[in-house]
Amino acid sequence: ISAGQGTNNATIQWLANGKGYLKVDVINSLGCKDTSSIHVTIGVSGLTAISYENDLFIFPNPAKNEINLKSSAQTLLGSKVIISDITGRVVFDDFIKIHTNLYSIDRSAFNEGLFIITIQKNGEINRLKFVKE
Repeated sequence: ISAGQGTNNATIQWLANGKGYLKVDVINSLGCKDTSSIHVTIGVSGLTAISYENDLFIFPNPAKNEINLKSSAQTLLGSKVIISDITGRVVFDDFIKIHTNLYSIDRSAFNEGLFIITIQKNGEINRLKFVKE
């Protein structure tokens, strides 16, 4: 694994018990950063388990009218979604009340700029950045 194509840092740790992880940091040209980790377990007969530490994704980013929040591993039901501009002013606040792993947000009324989306669920807090064109 090497840097390039937006990948700024890759960390691999492997333990003697066959468990390890790969962590990748990506920063785009606008300064938006995301980190993803994958945990891997290899047994005697080969690969036995893969799990994702950070399974939330925003796309497209940047975008003009709509942003999608996707969770690859679990439902977003019960998540509180807060979007703030870079000054900290809350521009969107919602609570997801349906079983889904894909949540769309109309952001056509937002001004252009950098925003932070905060997702709170079961005491966990995830923050992601996105750009509105």
